[in-house]
Amino acid sequence: ERPGLEEHLAGCEKCRTLVCEAHQAMKIVDIPDIRRKAASFAKKNIWLLASSGLILTSFLFPRYFFQFLAAGVIAGLKWVVASKGSGTVIMINGSREHASEKVSGEDIPGDSK
Repeated sequence: ERPGLEEHLAGCEKCRTLVCEAHQAMKIVDIPDIRRKAASFAKKNIWLLASSGLILTSFLFPRYFFQFLAAGVIAGLKWVVASKGSGTVIMINGSREHASEKVSGEDIPGDSK
């Protein structure tokens, strides 16, 4: 079957174009890359996912609504604190680099030689 298909593609421009477009479309969707990005997101935002899951669970089990809701709020606060902390560390490192570039050629104030 393959030799007949190759022979047809060699002579039919329209079919060759369709096969080429299908091949390019398949290259666009990179499943391992999508999985890697999803795992990275989940690892960085584990508390956000936990909070969302607990709040959703509070609606699925009405008997324990307030318990799951409280746990979801606590997990959400933990996510906010964790994400603010990492943002602060990034800002501190950025300001250190900026200050070291600014003062690299100048005398440091308060430094007596």
